[in-house]
Amino acid sequence: MNVKEKIEAFGKIVEKEAEEQRIKILKEIEEKIKIGYREKVNEAKAVWDKKTKAEAYKVEMQENKELIAYESESKKKLMAKRRDIIESVFSRVQTELYQYRSTPEYISYLAENIKSVMDTDPDSIIYLIKEDMKLAPEINAKLNANLSYKESEENFIGGFKAYSNRKNIVIDNSFLTKLNAEKEKFNPFTSIEP
Repeated sequence: MNVKEKIEAFGKIVEKEAEEQRIKILKEIEEKIKIGYREKVNEAKAVWDKKTKAEAYKVEMQENKELIAYESESKKKLMAKRRDIIESVFSRVQTELYQYRSTPEYISYLAENIKSVMDTDPDSIIYLIKEDMKLAPEINAKLNANLSYKESEENFIGGFKAYSNRKNIVIDNSFLTKLNAEKEKFNPFTSIEP
């Protein structure tokens, strides 16, 4: 092989290596472009997801705020309606108690309950409301007794109060106290269901 042939062979080897290097570099560049593209796509997706999540969070927070306001307003309306119904029911009950006081059963009711107090403490002082003082003779007739009664300074709708000298206590058997005790069971600060 002469020099010219050697140079040509060397040139072909160099060209072949250069071509291989060029192909290798092109492949590396293509790979870097693919990786860069994927990274940019992933970055764009992350930004989009972040914005979407932020918007979704804002919408969810607004919906929650509106739901809480609606729920609060609904509870207020429900409690107001509940109060109105309770007041209406207890107003009717109070009216019926006033009507009950003009029945013979009322006199029997007073006689039975006064008897149970007097059986416990015969020295008790019985207080009646002003309107019921006129019933004292009928109560005594039912009890076959001659009890004395005092007029109460407070109007407790009906029933009676007794002061036990022996025990130094007041026995409250008044309609007003019983009505208020029942009404307390419907206190608006207790649960919705009585």
